[in-house]
Amino acid sequence: LPNHEPVSSIPSVVMLGPSVYDVKLPLKADGATDGSVLINPSLLMQGTDELVIVARQHRRSHQRESVDCPLWKGKPVTCVDEIWHSNIVVGAMSVTYTDWNKWL
Repeated sequence: LPNHEPVSSIPSVVMLGPSVYDVKLPLKADGATDGSVLINPSLLMQGTDELVIVARQHRRSHQRESVDCPLWKGKPVTCVDEIWHSNIVVGAMSVTYTDWNKWL
């Protein structure tokens, strides 16, 4: 299970109601060196000991160029393209309910 490693000021656990919690999951893309972040994770406890995690891996990049850009008021301009890179990632690991409860 992930370590409780602070990545923001959002509280780790918020109780929304009886037996309903919003939990911050400090998930990271293993080995990602491109600034990617994992967002919108979904979890499934499958059987008695398998945790399946699905998330979106996102990062942004940009390109600056003045070639093939339209003119603005008759003058050349530099275009900046913001590029969003997105992947769906899936992982699974063995976790017991006891381990899961200890982590929460």
